[in-house]
Amino acid sequence: MVKPGVVVLAANLSGWWTLLPLARTSKNSGSEDGWMRLLIALLLPWLTFFTIGRPFAGIFCLLLQITIIGWLPATIWAVYALGQYKTDKKIAKALSAKA
Repeated sequence: MVKPGVVVLAANLSGWWTLLPLARTSKNSGSEDGWMRLLIALLLPWLTFFTIGRPFAGIFCLLLQITIIGWLPATIWAVYALGQYKTDKKIAKALSAKA
């Protein structure tokens, strides 16, 4: 289990170095692959959409990512979509636990 507050130094393709928090992995979080999907969202944004079951958005993101100018919006969009995916899974888990 990764301790909260642990960060890793990572470089993106534009050459900037950033600190990325590692996702907590525990039985309650349900995000054991969360850090890997985040890494994919930062490096290959279009692939993120295929891992969360949105192939048409993945194709559109790939077209956006092909341009250098579109790389940053594609990355932001992929990270945002990944956050929404995680939220949807938590809501579904809470509703299934209630029923």
